[in-house]
Order: sequence, then structure tokens, then C-alpha cells
Amino acid sequence: MSEAASSSPAWFRAEEPILFYYWTPEWIHAAYHLVPLEEPDRTEGCEDLKLDQEDWLEASTFTCKYDDARAYVAYSKSLEQRNPIVARFLSQIKLDAGVIDEWILKIGRDNEDPQDVAEAWIKANPDTVNDWIR
Repeated sequence: MSEAASSSPAWFRAEEPILFYYWTPEWIHAAYHLVPLEEPDRTEGCEDLKLDQEDWLEASTFTCKYDDARAYVAYSKSLEQRNPIVARFLSQIKLDAGVIDEWILKIGRDNEDPQDVAEAWIKANPDTVNDWIR
């Protein structure tokens, strides 16, 4: 058994199906091969929250998936006037959850230096970075 496998949690080493709730982006998706359940898309009325009830969770119904989390690059609106080139660059940055999952794994769990992670990612993804610059 590899060192990585032997240091994995028992639920992973057991190689048995397991069902649990998790969100993205988060490092667990980069560390393990997880298969998300297929869920219906959100539609109006698919979520009926009974927040006024003490047993709100049990009384509520959810017949659709929860919206995926989104990550944004934020900057001051005044940057568009002060440095429009930088503002345009920042507005072009788009990252999928898988990339962020990897960064969280390396920086948050594995304690890698954020600058090293960023530099390695930029070096490995020049086309993506060049698209942001154009």
C-alpha cells in the first residue's frame, strides 16, 4: 500500500461506497476520486423551507440540487479609473472549482507556500493566463 493510501482516512481505504454531503470548492475533491450524485437542477419552488418551525429541517423539502458555490475576483470599482488595464485583467480571470480544489489542497491541507502554488500553476497554464491578459 502506498504512503498516500495508508495515510488516507479509513472510509477511503475501505473502498466501499459511502454517501456524504460536501461542497465545492474544497480540497477533498482534489484529494480523492469522489463521484457526485446526479440531482435535478434548481427550479422555482423546488426548495420549501419551513424556517418558522422548530423542526425546520425535518419539515422542509428539497427536490433539487443546491447551487454550486462561485468564487469571484474582487477589486475596487475605482480601479477601473485608476488602472483600467489591471481592472480589465482581473475581470477576465475565471477559475473552475477543480482548480480551486487543487489550490485549497496544496495550500490549506498540505501547507505549501501560496506563492509557490501560484507560480507553478501559472507556469503549467500559460494559455489560460494569456487569455486573461488579452
